[in-house]
Amino acid sequence: EGALRAWLRVSEALSDLVARWLMPDIASDAAHAVLPDMDAPGFAAALDALVRTRPPSDANEARALATHLVALGVPAAQADVVIALGNAVLAHEVGAMALAWDENLDQAAVRLQAVGHATGLLRVLRTCAEVQGQGRWAPVAMGIQRIRTLALLRDLATGTDLRGSADTGVDALAHQLAKGPLGGVARIYERVVGAVPDVAGLLVAEQQVRSVLGRGALTPAAPTPRPSPPPPPSRP
Repeated sequence: EGALRAWLRVSEALSDLVARWLMPDIASDAAHAVLPDMDAPGFAAALDALVRTRPPSDANEARALATHLVALGVPAAQADVVIALGNAVLAHEVGAMALAWDENLDQAAVRLQAVGHATGLLRVLRTCAEVQGQGRWAPVAMGIQRIRTLALLRDLATGTDLRGSADTGVDALAHQLAKGPLGGVARIYERVVGAVPDVAGLLVAEQQVRSVLGRGALTPAAPTPRPSPPPPPSRP
């Protein structure tokens, strides 16, 4: 049972990551540049950054999950790797944002997690992964909507001006952001989606948030992307 649970967690996370690669621009209405891909060392470093910077509540949840896997017979070292790989698609976003917006990985990880907690979108994403759809197409539709929700989180995270704030830690920054416009995102999802997400509620909530996002109310100042490097000089 432990091996099965570990395999399910990793396979579901990697499926989300592959879906993210196949749909790089899905629902990205905020006119941000397409985020670049990473190599394997960069991906591993982004996973480490998420582990280093996660708030105490997330760290406690990760420890509880790892302890449960160990109790089911998974070796402790492998259990930690399984829990970390469960955040594969978030690590991709962290690494890509760091490359695109010229931040270090820890700053990008704090940015993504703080915005995710302030808006409630991280909770929504985690709850979506636990929902078992009925019928042939319901799981597929939920998976697509999960990727759309991730794209919304990415747009909010990259479009929110956090210059000079990313060193305060996830909890403090999330608390600060929740007092501003991003707190309205959490209220929309609480009102429309509630505790148990479904495809219709997720789609309606996303469109409401994107309507506000399109008016610029949630993005006071987007960071300037890193300029492309100059082409190499031609040989004489």
